[in-house]
Amino acid sequence: MPLFEKINIAPAINLHLAPTDKFKTMLIRLYFHFPLDENVTRNALLARLLARGCRQYPDMRKITQFLESLYDAGFSVDVGKIGERHLIRFEFTAVAQRFLPGRTDNLLKGFDFLKKIIAEPLLEKTTSGLPGFKKSYFKQEQQNLKNLINSLIDDKMAYAQERCIQSMCQTEPFRRYEYGRVIDIFSITPAALRRYHQEVLATAPIDIFVVGQFKPARIKKMARGIFASPPFIQRRTCLRASHRQAGTRPGIKTIPPAQPSPSVAAERLIREKKNVEQGKLVMGYRTYTTLRDKDIFAGLVFNGVFGAFAHSKLFQQVREKSGLAYSVDSQFEKIKGLILVNAGIDHDQFEPTVQLIKGQLKQIQRGNISDLEFTGTLKALEDILKSLEDNPVALIDYYLGRSINGRADSIQATRAQFKKVTRRDVSRFARKIKLDTIYFLTK
Repeated sequence: MPLFEKINIAPAINLHLAPTDKFKTMLIRLYFHFPLDENVTRNALLARLLARGCRQYPDMRKITQFLESLYDAGFSVDVGKIGERHLIRFEFTAVAQRFLPGRTDNLLKGFDFLKKIIAEPLLEKTTSGLPGFKKSYFKQEQQNLKNLINSLIDDKMAYAQERCIQSMCQTEPFRRYEYGRVIDIFSITPAALRRYHQEVLATAPIDIFVVGQFKPARIKKMARGIFASPPFIQRRTCLRASHRQAGTRPGIKTIPPAQPSPSVAAERLIREKKNVEQGKLVMGYRTYTTLRDKDIFAGLVFNGVFGAFAHSKLFQQVREKSGLAYSVDSQFEKIKGLILVNAGIDHDQFEPTVQLIKGQLKQIQRGNISDLEFTGTLKALEDILKSLEDNPVALIDYYLGRSINGRADSIQATRAQFKKVTRRDVSRFARKIKLDTIYFLTK
């Protein structure tokens, strides 16, 4: 799989191209970037409104008809967070041109469709006389977003993890839930969201990823024609007639890297009681290492030895041998630098489970890492890297994370870095991480 070629097509608008005939589909993913700040709810509501339709495709029926005309193309809009960065993601997938009768240009139509969805929303006049999002859609999506946020409790493990993060990072942007807060939804008006939308188009950094079979020169020209023009940039006419018009984007948002983790003074214990059949335990660790740091490779191997895989210490010792947990794993949020241990346990097994999890960390800190734990982790990480080359969505996620953190290492370079990691490196990494918060959701 080739590397993505990065092309700057306008101020803070970058195009990333990976031409390949490996896949039967073509994928476009377009991201708007934001600081993870008080606008998360507005971003989430805006994403839902834009997905509802535009002037040419004013409802879901028209959108569906268009997608079906492209041999069942796919389209979705969602929000997410990477570290302390909020994203609105637009995705378009279509069958590769070589498999279509008449060689229908799905990619060109996909770009044009995304541009219309993003920049030409369905508007109507508000009571103030200003244009705003269509009121009926607006009210529906306010309620839908409220229901989505409230439904987090239905997934008890996801709820527990979110509550642990909110407590652990209570003074940091990372505390914010990617879909925002219910309390903020109904203070937003159709006209205010439209003004915010115009601001987003003009000032938000944009990344556009394309994977599939195409001619790069043609995609570059197409993308420049769409995104290096209003409303994404402002035209500035030069005084000399011989000069071409230049584009500008005044006020582009600057998104700082994630805040460094504060020192841990003491462990915090939080118990929350709800009507739950199974206890949900989350233990949040500070690693003081992010994707920007050289030590990230030792950290990823540590996480594999600790709890990411079926051969890991947590799975084998806490679940299989002791039977203390119905499920247990560890997740490395490598852009913020946190490790979260998640376990589903009986309500009366809180103390022994916490102590056993702490004990597994101590084992790694002392260098007690078995051959299976170490070589099994390296093999599992190698398999993950191989799978990226067969999954365009995962491939984009991989390069997006590295792109926004100033890294340009390819899959091959990452593979080489993992091979350099030793057990001593893993133990050294384990000794610097600190347990910050223990959260327990219980009956």
